[in-house]
Amino acid sequence: MGDASESLTLEERIKIQTRKPKATNSQSSQPKKRANKNRPREMSSKRPVRDPAPVRASKRFVDPRFDNIYGEFNERDFKQNYDFVDQMKQRDIDKLVKASKKEKDRERQKQIKEVLKRTSDRERELEKVKALRQKAALEKVKVAEALALGKPARFKTKAESKISDLVDKFGSLKEKGKLLKYIKKKNKKTSLRSEIGFSMD
Repeated sequence: MGDASESLTLEERIKIQTRKPKATNSQSSQPKKRANKNRPREMSSKRPVRDPAPVRASKRFVDPRFDNIYGEFNERDFKQNYDFVDQMKQRDIDKLVKASKKEKDRERQKQIKEVLKRTSDRERELEKVKALRQKAALEKVKVAEALALGKPARFKTKAESKISDLVDKFGSLKEKGKLLKYIKKKNKKTSLRSEIGFSMD
């Protein structure tokens, strides 16, 4: 060993003495000490790349009233199951009528009458829609029967459907004794429109 150390040149000896030992894993994992403890710690500007978030399918909302997977709509069963709702509505109307008769305050009485009018108008519209649906269902049955017998199916035009609806409406008003009142009201509206038209000219 003495001979080997002696054979080394001065330059080689200096290199060996100044060479730093390699840092072990435990040493490299330790955080670097700050030169000044009051100085803020240096952080890397590079942020770690995050894994992409999993794509979730949007929740699909289904209305069972318009989806055949939940079965076909049966109007008769629906009416039987929810007949209590109509009964509750009628009880509420009867209560309002009694309250209107007993109420002495005119403003309050006016409010009750407005509620009754809105309710009756809504019920009238529902009855109208119901009648139109029944009529459309009857037309479909007629077309299906004609096709089953090998006859050509005939569909009504809009004009024919409108005339048919008016005939049914007049028939219903006549049965209720309201046809004359309806005609007078219609004539009054027509004359009022014509007067407005002349005044605008």
